[in-house]
Amino acid sequence: MISEIVALLSIVAVAGAQNVPGERDVWELSRSDSSVRWLVIHNLADGKNSGLYHVEVLERKIEDPVWRFTRLAAHMAVTEVALRASVRKPLRSGRVYPEHFNEAFAEWQKQRAAGTATVCEQTVLDCLNSR
Repeated sequence: MISEIVALLSIVAVAGAQNVPGERDVWELSRSDSSVRWLVIHNLADGKNSGLYHVEVLERKIEDPVWRFTRLAAHMAVTEVALRASVRKPLRSGRVYPEHFNEAFAEWQKQRAAGTATVCEQTVLDCLNSR
């Protein structure tokens, strides 16, 4: 009985480990027959220490070439709990040039200094819907 419980807990731990940012910076958020949504973590090392991740959220229609995508959020600050609840699986590709992110992150830093910056504490898709 105890060995069965230990085995079950090991399976749950391994399954949950996929939803940990770890060393991966590109993660799938959702996929349908027509599109895929993903995020790119721009501060992976700092986020592991602070628990606050800065991400860019993107979407591409399945039939479109990989270079044609829509930026759903140039920057979003996300807690680690919200990030873990949001990501489905790591992706091998999906990084984009960071210019749009850098501009939006700089604006967020100004808002943080003024005390008006927002941080996503729900899932990333919920935070996108509430913008």
